[in-house]
Amino acid sequence: MLLSAFLVLGAWPIPAMAAVPPTFSYQGNLWQNSIPVNATQTMTFRITDASGAVQYWSSGALPVAVTRGNFKVDLNPAGVSWDAITPYIEVTVAGAVLLPREPLNSVPYALMAASAEGAAQLASTSAWSAQQTFLNRVAVSSDLAVAGTLNRTADLSVGGPGYSVAFASGVTAGWFYGNGAGLTGITAALPANGVTTDTNQGVSGVKTF
Repeated sequence: MLLSAFLVLGAWPIPAMAAVPPTFSYQGNLWQNSIPVNATQTMTFRITDASGAVQYWSSGALPVAVTRGNFKVDLNPAGVSWDAITPYIEVTVAGAVLLPREPLNSVPYALMAASAEGAAQLASTSAWSAQQTFLNRVAVSSDLAVAGTLNRTADLSVGGPGYSVAFASGVTAGWFYGNGAGLTGITAALPANGVTTDTNQGVSGVKTF
């Protein structure tokens, strides 16, 4: 059985020395013989030290619904003195302990847990200082701040039907493409050849003068 999973904490500001929030979600994908599991599995989640010898909290055996390989469980390790320990999370699925145990940090993060068949595939924080490559869909449920240049190697789609995109400052592009449907509030600037369009004129196709 192969498990790839990640911890998800809310993306809110946390002081550098703050403790791990008491409630977090554990999400993952569970596969068996290269087929996603589609049945309830018994899982146990423990907060321990690095070796697993000292237990700070245990969820006990939980029936976790797994649908097409995907599962999510909310954990609330109450009573843990976060400031006094270096906590790790240990996961057991159907009696198999997944190693190595993963450390719990004091900032929001997402990390890939190890599988029962090998080492962890990915471990990363919510703030990346180096290039990151993601082969599958990445969902951003809050603000996405890009301080540098967002380079793409394929088409980049932003928004969708029923959604809009707002820019707080100017937008510079080599060219714009589309029929201009739905554009409003366009004030034309004076081009080099002295020809202008009407103020607030909609854009539709190519206009010649």
